[in-house]
Amino acid sequence: PRAPRDGWTVAPDGSVAVVRAEPFHVEWIRPDGRVVRGPEVDYRPVDVGAPEKERYLDELASSGLSVGVTMENGVRSMQLQRGRSGGQGPTRAARIRELEWPETLPAFREGGAIVAPDGRLWVRRFAAGGDPAAYDLFDRSGRRVGVVPLPTGRQVVGFAGDRVLAVHVDDLGLNWLETYR
Repeated sequence: PRAPRDGWTVAPDGSVAVVRAEPFHVEWIRPDGRVVRGPEVDYRPVDVGAPEKERYLDELASSGLSVGVTMENGVRSMQLQRGRSGGQGPTRAARIRELEWPETLPAFREGGAIVAPDGRLWVRRFAAGGDPAAYDLFDRSGRRVGVVPLPTGRQVVGFAGDRVLAVHVDDLGLNWLETYR
């Protein structure tokens, strides 16, 4: 879990924003094929400790439907369940022990890039367990031009006029849509 991976998203004009994990930087691929590469971005890596491991399991549990396929004595069976909580699987502590964890979190979250109507790229950063969420904002040249903090557990899902739309999943697994100026 939490291995560094490149991310990407598409802007309304057809440009593709690619967020590179190593080294952390943004590239814009224009519709004509031209590539604009931004400078490397400095960031402070977050050490992976117990809070980050627990948060990873919490996110899995609230992520919706999980599917498992097993083969036993030549018989294939499929199991469906919501999230990964409960059931007959290993305990939470055993799950943490069986996974191979990196020493630090990557700079940004997988699937956490979105382009605003003004053309700026929002990239969801990793924060230490319990810290507020933050998004780095990049211009069309790939330069970081700002940082926007959001309350813990919020993810930007869209924009409406001068508002940012974010989703929050509560302890019951309910999704709440919130707006921010």
